[in-house]
Amino acid sequence: MPKASARTAALAERLGVALPQSRVTLAQLEAAINEGFAARDMAAMVPYMEDKTR
Repeated sequence: MPKASARTAALAERLGVALPQSRVTLAQLEAAINEGFAARDMAAMVPYMEDKTR
């Protein structure tokens, strides 16, 4: 998923299209990966985000 998000962000940037929510989502995915969630599926974002908001 992060690869697709990164490609979308790069394409949008090249085309001059702002995708602010996509940038936020990509940053969250990258942070989760860096904290050891890389091997888990997208459903792992729920407990990751819950932990971040406590």
